[in-house]
Amino acid sequence: MGMKKRILLVDNHDIVRIGLQWLLERQDGFEIAGQAGDGLEAIRLTRETSPDLVVLEACMPGLNGIDAAREIKKQAAGVKIVFVSMSDRKQYVLDSLAAGASGYVLKTRVVDELMPAVRAALQGDIYLSPPVVKYVARSTPHVGRLILDQDGSELSPRERQVLQLVAEGKSSKQIAYALKVEASTVVVHRRNIMNKLQLRSVAELTRYAILNGITPLELQPT
Repeated sequence: MGMKKRILLVDNHDIVRIGLQWLLERQDGFEIAGQAGDGLEAIRLTRETSPDLVVLEACMPGLNGIDAAREIKKQAAGVKIVFVSMSDRKQYVLDSLAAGASGYVLKTRVVDELMPAVRAALQGDIYLSPPVVKYVARSTPHVGRLILDQDGSELSPRERQVLQLVAEGKSSKQIAYALKVEASTVVVHRRNIMNKLQLRSVAELTRYAILNGITPLELQPT
């Protein structure tokens, strides 16, 4: 018998991770390498546990799954990534593929589709839930690239992290603690973000982060 494939489970809801673990452990040939509740923890555990595949939620507070996937692929290009998400938003689907994912499964279909997606990813193929295939079929090869701002200059990965945390109501001190940097560094990042995006308030930053899929928050009616 060959080595078992190691799977890291990442979702901010404990019950979802328990369900995913149950589905995977019913199958031969898989073991759970670890579990994480947010994107930053997923990056750390990927380094520490060296999984073969990461099952990842796209919409998470703190650091969203798509930005986490980009960093994971940068650090360990051979790790396969399958998104299991509540969101069927076109942007999440296309950006997940642009980040290097091998699959995107809707949580409403996870019982039937998780294992086909995991097996396809480990074999070097791509699996998409049927409802989201249309987004890819209608898109050009480059549409998955997330264009962040009007003048074409992109935010750095760290600036995206700071933007998400600002949008989620965290203070500079709280952000500094989460990212293990000085508060003064966070202030500089915030200023750079606002200059790049030509935005002038936290409310505008929050709206921008929501519209561009950087945070799972929803716009409130005005």
